[in-house]
Amino acid sequence: MTGRRVHVLMYHDVPVDAGSIRGPAGQRSYSVSATDLKSHVRAFAQSPGVAPSTCWDLAYSEPPANRWAITFDDGFDSSPAAAEIVESAGWRAHFFIVTGSIGHPGRMTAGQILELRARGHVIGSHSVSHPDPMSDLSYERLLDEWHGSLGALSDLLGEPVRVASVPGGSLSTEVAASAAEAGIEVLFTSEPISRVYSVEGCTVIGRYAIRGTDSADATAALAAGSPVACASRWLGWNSRKAARRVLGKGYYVIRAAIMESRAHGPGSADPRPDMRERRRG
Repeated sequence: MTGRRVHVLMYHDVPVDAGSIRGPAGQRSYSVSATDLKSHVRAFAQSPGVAPSTCWDLAYSEPPANRWAITFDDGFDSSPAAAEIVESAGWRAHFFIVTGSIGHPGRMTAGQILELRARGHVIGSHSVSHPDPMSDLSYERLLDEWHGSLGALSDLLGEPVRVASVPGGSLSTEVAASAAEAGIEVLFTSEPISRVYSVEGCTVIGRYAIRGTDSADATAALAAGSPVACASRWLGWNSRKAARRVLGKGYYVIRAAIMESRAHGPGSADPRPDMRERRRG
């Protein structure tokens, strides 16, 4: 597996338009409207210009020059519509489910998850309760989260579920080791790296988080593995990682306060239309 490199995009909620974005500020920043997702898919069709892969191809097949994939976290009820957009290009994606939230307001029902699987998408675990940061849990709690979510999804789908993504992206040796012990074969993180590696037999793959302010061209550059685009995300992630190391749990409190302040500050209802106007100008 040495030298294997892939580029995986991480989406979350895909509301109909920018005006229907919901949830706390931290969640809203990762929401990409359906209109924008359509433009992203059109850009992907040109660059990298090859179909996205499944997690199994990423983990076990010799990668071509532009191996990449599309993932959606949290199991939002916008996922079926997002899947249709991906399917419009003849592609399939990965959907990671918080099993404790299945059927809750704003989340997919069991029937919708079954339908996505029947349409050829990959269904995986995103834990039972979405602990954030997950790395703060004891090893026993980590196993409970993985076993509980894998069991629920396997029972629902009638097939073993062996792929997952880490809630909040907070990876540690214990998080990866517990995933491997629970039977997860491929584990996606939120670390923006393209290098694929293994922890106790579990293949670990990083992802590039897509935000609502990301343009189609910028997102396509990540999918194509642009060194400049990927390095920029890596530098931003590691600066925040250093802050987390210094501030500990206080980092999450400060981050939440800053995001809420931005969300409710003057002219902050949705900055994206203005940004698009500036790009057009």
